[in-house]
Amino acid sequence: MSGLQTIGGRKFVVALSSIASASWLAATGHIEPGIYSVVMVATAGAFLAANVAQKVALKPEAKE
Repeated sequence: MSGLQTIGGRKFVVALSSIASASWLAATGHIEPGIYSVVMVATAGAFLAANVAQKVALKPEAKE
């Protein structure tokens, strides 16, 4: 298992980095709370959509 897989995978690392950087920017006053909220919703939505897309792509074909 690679290093990224042990901590959750590439999607998780990208989502966590986005959340961490937006949190830092909001805490230091570089972005407004409304922008922070949009980033959080977009990050969570993208992460969930990517997980669903991956599951659908890897799903074995249904046998009839």
